[in-house]
Amino acid sequence: MYRYSLETWRGDTPSQIFETVSLPALLFPCQLATDSIRQSLVDVGETYHEHRRQIMLARQEGLTTTYNRFHNPDERAADIARLRQLHVEMDRAVAAARAVSLPADREILHTIPQEFTVDGQAGIKEPAGMSGVRLEAEAHIITGTITAAQNIIKAINKAGFEVEDIVLGSLASSIAVLSEDEKNSGVLLLDIGGGTTDFVAFHRGCIRQSSVIAVGGDHVTNDLTVALRVPIPLADEIKQAYGSAMEERVDPEEEIEIPPSAGRGAARHRR
Repeated sequence: MYRYSLETWRGDTPSQIFETVSLPALLFPCQLATDSIRQSLVDVGETYHEHRRQIMLARQEGLTTTYNRFHNPDERAADIARLRQLHVEMDRAVAAARAVSLPADREILHTIPQEFTVDGQAGIKEPAGMSGVRLEAEAHIITGTITAAQNIIKAINKAGFEVEDIVLGSLASSIAVLSEDEKNSGVLLLDIGGGTTDFVAFHRGCIRQSSVIAVGGDHVTNDLTVALRVPIPLADEIKQAYGSAMEERVDPEEEIEIPPSAGRGAARHRR
């Protein structure tokens, strides 16, 4: 069975595109699907529901007891084994999201489930145990250029290391600094680097959007170099010593002294 948790989802490099998309129409019973595909999905749902009903009737047990046995690794009964087999169809609905058409130079690296829809009922995070004949899913699909990933792996291999996986920087940061409560209530995480700024937005415990903006700390340093007419190393020192992302923390009357450099003397500027 294909099972994923937030901690096991892997991400991507800054050169890659991130989008939230609905799964392809051909995966589900809709007007673009062929009759055979549509009927096969309906049949699987009806078969699963009927088999579970027969188990509950034959054993005179409720839904909770049935699923306790379903998830018990020591349970070997043939009827439960068959139920597990049918249940795999739900997980395949998620895995099938990889059927999204992409340009030849890109590949899908990771598919992150967001929510499911069962028979038109949307917003379901865990559909296991529900009755229905039509299962749909929305997923956050992370794609990347094949050559970019290969170049990163080659560079690391030449340094004497082996690459186990490529992790989206903002996703790794979110695992490190965000709580589950923050992800559920809604939060935007910004990871400002030298050349880029990564962001990832969470709501109801799932990634809703992620991207990379081609602006970072180096751009601020370059702007200071031009505005203050100082060398880049000095501009970087000024940024780190006096820079602030919160305007209210800066006294508008405070002045800073810029030391002399080649071609100019010392100067004072309002912070």
